[in-house]
Amino acid sequence: QVQVLDLDVIMKRTGEMPMVRFPHRPHTMWLDCGNCHEKLFKTRAGASDVNMMQILSGQKCGLCHGAVAFPLTECQRCHSVPRKKQ
Repeated sequence: QVQVLDLDVIMKRTGEMPMVRFPHRPHTMWLDCGNCHEKLFKTRAGASDVNMMQILSGQKCGLCHGAVAFPLTECQRCHSVPRKKQ
């Protein structure tokens, strides 16, 4: 039975890039939680170290993105949450 989780996680540690919105909904429509947790990502927010070098080398998000999901050249699809101007 598919368990769809309608939860967005905002990843704030993105340097000066817009923050990343990770939408669980489209991922859990075709993946089980165990596909990513705990092997690739810890369930607790902020517990997983994720950076673009890992992703570009096929780790973390890069395991699928760049292979079977949309390409890594479409930055704005993940980096979609603008930072507030100070």
